[in-house]
Amino acid sequence: MGYDEKKIEKIGTDHEDVELETDSEILARFEQIGGDRKNHAHGYIDQVRTIMVYEAYINLDPDATGTASLYKVVKAGNQILEMEKVDRRPFITFTPLPTPHSFYGANFAAKLMDAQNSKTVLTRSILDHAVITNNPRYMVTKGSLTNPRELISNRQGGLINVTRPDAITPMPQAPLNPFIFQTINLLDEDKEDTSSISSLSTGLNKDAISKQNSSAMVEQLVTMSQQRMKIIARNFANQFVKPLYHEIYRLIVENEQYEKVVDIAGGFVQINPQSWKEKRDVSVELTLGYNDQEREAQKYLALHSLMTQDPALQPLYGTEQKYNMMKKVLEQQGILNVDEYLMRPDQLPPPQPDPAQEMQQQMAMKQMELQERQTAVAEMKAQTDAQMASAKIELDAAKSQSQFALQSDQQDLREQEFGHKVKIDEGELELLKTTEDRRGIVSPTG
Repeated sequence: MGYDEKKIEKIGTDHEDVELETDSEILARFEQIGGDRKNHAHGYIDQVRTIMVYEAYINLDPDATGTASLYKVVKAGNQILEMEKVDRRPFITFTPLPTPHSFYGANFAAKLMDAQNSKTVLTRSILDHAVITNNPRYMVTKGSLTNPRELISNRQGGLINVTRPDAITPMPQAPLNPFIFQTINLLDEDKEDTSSISSLSTGLNKDAISKQNSSAMVEQLVTMSQQRMKIIARNFANQFVKPLYHEIYRLIVENEQYEKVVDIAGGFVQINPQSWKEKRDVSVELTLGYNDQEREAQKYLALHSLMTQDPALQPLYGTEQKYNMMKKVLEQQGILNVDEYLMRPDQLPPPQPDPAQEMQQQMAMKQMELQERQTAVAEMKAQTDAQMASAKIELDAAKSQSQFALQSDQQDLREQEFGHKVKIDEGELELLKTTEDRRGIVSPTG
């Protein structure tokens, strides 16, 4: 148990003389379990007397330094057995339905107690009515029974002697209120709404399956009905079990009295565990339920398929990433010895060449070489054709130039012949003018 910080009115310097006086509220709360409870012998010897010992944690300032510190106080009755300064309260608490900013939370019993009590009363009334209906009370006419004990005896097939036929009549019984069953259903619905736990979580109802309700819808309803219980289980694991294991670890380390010799980096080193104030590579892992593990494994498998099939993500999804993904899937399935089924990427042997693949690569290289040679021949042919075309153009140009020069020479020759003929004609004409003989002279040129 722990105490809240209270005002201390009297504190002695000696631990055995410390007298703790708290507020009247604390005294009233623990009045029935104080120092006088079970401390009196009442005729017993001291060896069998029972004494209640308390371990309390309270903020004190015994040295009057002006600063209160946390102290562990062990008390038996009114006697202080131990008083030690500590750094924490070694208690781990848990509440199924935590309340924000409050130490005390809630629980399902407090929420459902009223509805359950009401349902108990209605169910008991139904049973009482059934009992009274099966075994009713009777009205008896005075003096009509020969032996009244025969009516009291409820023996099956027993005889009752009467003096008149209407001597015994059943007492009228009010019928059962038909709204009782509707009220019970309303209480069940209110209980499910309050606790968020559906009746589907305890077992599938045959009325839940119909043509309108698919299997996926029923599974979703069952999963939603178990959501609150899963939250409570997760809170129990994370807020109680995990801190509890950490506290156990700290206590073991702090109270270790012997040094240890451990193997570190291939050498033996002597260490003192008490020097490990902080957690050294110690973690508490909590797993999910079986159905949740299967669901998580399917989620990782779907992600693996997406990364493998998407061309844009394939360059980002290498061998190391695939190994980590499959390792996570196996761990979710409950297979922890992953190394027995998967080999680490750094342990993979170098890839051996495939003969068929080598043959294909050689054929591809030959084909590529042939294509390169064909390309070179095509380039050389194109270059040769270009050179031949250029030479042809040059030859045609030279031929055209020579033909033009020949025609020019022929034209010059004709012009010279025509000029020479003109000069001859002029000479003959001058000769005719000076000669007396007027006979014609035939020119050799005609």
